[in-house]
Amino acid sequence: MLDWKFYSAVVFVCVAVGSFLYKRAQMLGIRSGSFMVVQSFCFFCTVLAASLLRYGGISGSPYPWLGLVAGVLGLTGAFSVLQSMRQGELGTNIAVVRLSFIPTAIGAFLFLGEPFTLQKGVLLLLAGLAVSLFFDHYRRENRLALKSLFPAITACMAFGIFDIVYKIASTHGVNPLTFLIVQSATAHILINLYVALHEKYQLNRVVFRIAPLCGILFGAACLSMLKALEEVDVSLISPFIQMNFILSYLMGVVFLGESVTKRKLIGIGLVALCVLLLRFW
Repeated sequence: MLDWKFYSAVVFVCVAVGSFLYKRAQMLGIRSGSFMVVQSFCFFCTVLAASLLRYGGISGSPYPWLGLVAGVLGLTGAFSVLQSMRQGELGTNIAVVRLSFIPTAIGAFLFLGEPFTLQKGVLLLLAGLAVSLFFDHYRRENRLALKSLFPAITACMAFGIFDIVYKIASTHGVNPLTFLIVQSATAHILINLYVALHEKYQLNRVVFRIAPLCGILFGAACLSMLKALEEVDVSLISPFIQMNFILSYLMGVVFLGESVTKRKLIGIGLVALCVLLLRFW
């Protein structure tokens, strides 16, 4: 039987690859709104297909407003990540975004009643140290990098609250697929309104080549996240999952030629220690 560790690994890989694809798409000159239109539609198709295959249809679910909230937060986070990828370095900006485990943990301790344990404390400390080692990019006088930092921080806060909403949904009997369909429909409507008001549609070959894959990856990640949270505290799983920025960084080094520094290598080592901690403690 598949457990939360398997599902968290799926989230880890899918989000990391999706983040790398975001940077690649921006390097090829996409418009963020148009890209998100296609991604959100493909996300919707992914969760709808999963609904038909797994449950044979869509069923009713309590707290339908949670899906609306998740749609707003998810769209805000994803759109902000895309914006930050315009001028920022993939590894550094994604590290900032993945600091979302901090507001998630704080919210879980304060509002969900999750206990603070030694394991969680060590995991949070190691994860925070690992992320901080990637900030050397901002220590240089690089205005473009600093400008890209603001949408990254926005994404960090949005995803931090997003994970709290997912935990609430998973513990209140919300049907995962109904919840995700409401979430994706909300995001799709909002991004189309944004594009119609502020940005002309630019649905070119790059968008149709990359955005559908991102929609599938993030759809699979969200489904897996809900499954994992049925078994484990969000304050425990979030620091581990958000360490996926290391995989994004490694892909950036290999395929995009991003910089390698001693600080970042130490950060990678700390992430490996986090994984071992979660696996064997």
